[in-house]
Amino acid sequence: MDQNLKIQTAFLELLEHEPIAEITIFEIADKCQIARKTIFEKYSDKYQIL
Repeated sequence: MDQNLKIQTAFLELLEHEPIAEITIFEIADKCQIARKTIFEKYSDKYQIL
């Protein structure tokens, strides 16, 4: 699976359980098993993932 798709999927799954304001990049990284550094290389913040 493509890294971007993994990140987006993890983010959307987290959104099902908590508001966007409470979701952190750390949670997204943990859920999709991708390093935070990699996520920040692709997105400047969590809102860009959408």
